[in-house]
Amino acid sequence: MFKLIATPSLQNRASRLPIINRFARRDGEAVFDIMMGFINSQVLMALVRLNIIEHLSKQSADLTELADLCDVPQDRMKILCRAGVALGLLKICKSRVRLSRKGAVFAAVPGLAQLVDHHEILYRDLTQAKDFFRGSTDPALAGFWPYVFTQGNDLDAAEAARYSQLMTDTQSLVAHDTLDGLNIGSAKSWLDVGGGSGAFIGHVAQKFPHLDCAVFDIVPKLSPDESFERHVGSFKTESLPAAYDVISVIRVLYDHNDTTVQNLLGKIYTALPKDGQFIVSEPMLGHPSPTPAGDVYFAIYTLAMQTGKTRSSSEIIEIMKDIGFSDIKFKPGNRPFVTSTITARKK
Repeated sequence: MFKLIATPSLQNRASRLPIINRFARRDGEAVFDIMMGFINSQVLMALVRLNIIEHLSKQSADLTELADLCDVPQDRMKILCRAGVALGLLKICKSRVRLSRKGAVFAAVPGLAQLVDHHEILYRDLTQAKDFFRGSTDPALAGFWPYVFTQGNDLDAAEAARYSQLMTDTQSLVAHDTLDGLNIGSAKSWLDVGGGSGAFIGHVAQKFPHLDCAVFDIVPKLSPDESFERHVGSFKTESLPAAYDVISVIRVLYDHNDTTVQNLLGKIYTALPKDGQFIVSEPMLGHPSPTPAGDVYFAIYTLAMQTGKTRSSSEIIEIMKDIGFSDIKFKPGNRPFVTSTITARKK
């Protein structure tokens, strides 16, 4: 069947049939979209690194003005901006350029431009795609996230600040989708494990101001006016502070292998009081069918990190059950490319 569909003669005939040609064209365009995906990403990278999106978020600009501002020849700036229009990020009226609705959304998302800029590392790692998937390359992305290779003792302040800042910049959407509709009952305290600079726990404190909030992480205190308690340590080698009614791990599990995750969840179970609540929030693989966000982007990103892997909700739930958690509930994210959530309790 597949050989028949792939024959050039059938493809040519299909392109002339009134109904079938729509499907043939759609499939062909979809394949072409995949092929030009890297070029699309580099157009976006250029719009970010030349500060075009940031500039247009304040005011529209003439093509000539943008060319001068970015030190780009006018003919090349025209090509770049037209590419931005084709991607739905920009609009051009005569020679005036402004953000589209999609471009305005991009500009408004905290940390998104920084995340795009950071992706140059991943793009370089994927340049030798054949060798990358064979596991015969040395991805640079792992060097950007040094904490996954350490026990915490040899991580200096500059490295800690580097990865914490990127996580902080992109935390707002994750916090919103994690906390949306969350019921914490009569809980009086919350510990965020692997909470970095405390960006997520800050959102928790805003939504639940009656809670005593704390962070457990290898990151030392970054600000003298932190409004939450900080426990400095590595969950790989140390026990977790006890007596917190809620414990969360936000974008943590997919950084680590199964053994580390099982040990961490065991420590969380031990630290929780009876009926304490456990919350996992991170992007996950599609289940039962693969998804572009989970199985293309995040699965390959974590593969490049070398230490972790993106898991499906069912894989995480199975680990939870093995540890002893009950009342386990999976909440698909409103934006699965941002996060999805699993909650559980210690009975």
